[in-house]
Amino acid sequence: MGREHAGERHSVGGRQVDELGHAVRRVDDDGLGRGTVADEVAEVDHLAGHRVADGEVAARQELPEVEPGGGVAREVGHRAQRKAAAGDRENPSFRRSRNVSESVRRDGARAGIIRPVAWGSRSASNETGTTGTVSAVRTTGIYCRAGCSGRPKPENTSRYRSGVAAEAAGYRACLKCRPERSAASWPAAAAPRPVEAALLLIADGCLDSHTEAELAARVGYSARQLRRVFVEHVGATPDFVARSRRAHFGRRLIDDTDLEFGDVAAAAGFGSVRQFHRVITEVFGFAPRDLRARRRRGERPRIDGGLRLLVPCVAPYDFGRVLDHLRARAIPGVECVSADAYRRSISVCGHPGVAEVADAGDGAHLALTLHLPAFDCVIDDVQRCRRLFATDEDPRPAARRLGADPALRRLVRRRPGLRVPRCWDRFETVVRIIVGQQVSVRGASTLAGRIAAAAGEPFDSGVEAVTHTFPGAHDLAGHDLDGLGLTQRRRATLRAVAAAVAAGDIDLASAASTAEIEAQWCAVDGIGPWTAQLIAMRVYGHDDAWPAGDLGLRRSLDRLHGGASGTDAAPSDVWRPFRSWAAQHLWSADGSPAGTTAGSAPGTRTSPPTPKQKAGNT
Repeated sequence: MGREHAGERHSVGGRQVDELGHAVRRVDDDGLGRGTVADEVAEVDHLAGHRVADGEVAARQELPEVEPGGGVAREVGHRAQRKAAAGDRENPSFRRSRNVSESVRRDGARAGIIRPVAWGSRSASNETGTTGTVSAVRTTGIYCRAGCSGRPKPENTSRYRSGVAAEAAGYRACLKCRPERSAASWPAAAAPRPVEAALLLIADGCLDSHTEAELAARVGYSARQLRRVFVEHVGATPDFVARSRRAHFGRRLIDDTDLEFGDVAAAAGFGSVRQFHRVITEVFGFAPRDLRARRRRGERPRIDGGLRLLVPCVAPYDFGRVLDHLRARAIPGVECVSADAYRRSISVCGHPGVAEVADAGDGAHLALTLHLPAFDCVIDDVQRCRRLFATDEDPRPAARRLGADPALRRLVRRRPGLRVPRCWDRFETVVRIIVGQQVSVRGASTLAGRIAAAAGEPFDSGVEAVTHTFPGAHDLAGHDLDGLGLTQRRRATLRAVAAAVAAGDIDLASAASTAEIEAQWCAVDGIGPWTAQLIAMRVYGHDDAWPAGDLGLRRSLDRLHGGASGTDAAPSDVWRPFRSWAAQHLWSADGSPAGTTAGSAPGTRTSPPTPKQKAGNT
């Protein structure tokens, strides 16, 4: 019998079907395994795709006891082949297709697996605090997210903390429910802070240009130690996580765009087209051209004047509130926020362009449109979008903790989809926070716009309000910043910070705790606790930062406590470890822009400054 792709087809109820459960009439094979499929004629129940096996399957053994190869040789798509119950060797083709070491597949499976639960139930996400858990089916070699239409026997399934952990254990993503397309597909490890920081660095593309050893050094581990704790807490090594990131983004571009494969490889961060083809084939079991030929109708967003991609969001998501926050703090010439969209300048591999973010209208995605002359490393800008808009952050753990306080319960229930916006560009956000010391939010935006006009790169964006890219640390460190309305002290602070970031003395993506970040930044002349805490919140992504002394927080706390809060520090202790989320709720309730230093008017102080504050600290 001819084959369209190796191991791809099986028989259900006397009909030949492909791995998506689509019936096929006939396949013509040219003898080289390059078959052509006749028209798809009907879609059968996905249930069948999960239960197909070529014989009796040794599926009742617990996954943690499965040696490399899994006791079941997982082939392409939804097909499974039986292996001998005892004495059988590991399937070499399975090992090659995964390109994962024995120890990673064995130990990663033990680390990534969690207590089994009913298929498709919501308790899986509740027990781990994340929506990223997936179910792996040992009889088919695939993993699915909750809600997949397939219903395998519970004894044949196991739960994994993330799709990456399931892939490291030897499973492929289900081609029906597409778990890698969910907002929570990125591994969220309940792990030490260095592991969390390393995951964020990998998401930012660190391993696209640096080695695993360099990544380990940035988070304070040796390379061997980092691999060990990653396998323990994530279920896969750092290199495997980065490889999965590139592969799944490349798959998104294959499905959602008509870009040439060379452009897809560059956009996804692959080193070459050959590497792109090899990794895609290993991860998904199909060559890129076959995946594109099989993409579903209606799945591809249109491309209208740019590359348009859908960015998934963890529900519920309040896009309007995020826009309100960004609108009040937009940097003139760099950012522009309308009633329904956010636009900004970007630079990809030296090419200036424009990114536009809007609500996709389906309640589950944001629409990101990139206008660029080339699409190299677009994966990094997609990650920046996800970071700024906090699309991957689940608001429910914070809502449960903050909602337990009667003082905040009403605010939390009113805005269940509220997010803590982070940053698109880390250094840009640091500068924006520093120039916001002791001035109004509008005044800080004006000053940041002047810095962009003086030290940034002008370009013709086609958007009237977007005219410059924001300068990097190297550019700002060598600029005098005279004549921009900045005090001499503030200019000195900005140059010192820019020089430290450019030299690597300050790591804007470090694994430091909130207290350590405050101590490091307060050692810089001109930086105080308010500035350091906002940097921890926006730049480092900490959930438990608290910028004491902020005007909006003080006003909201006074209202919550009937004007008797006294200090804005003591009430916040009951909101740990989600004080950043509490601050965002209070800012939203106050109606004032987030990040205004306390005073009788926005940006002026009510209490006498300390000698250090007189020197420029807040």
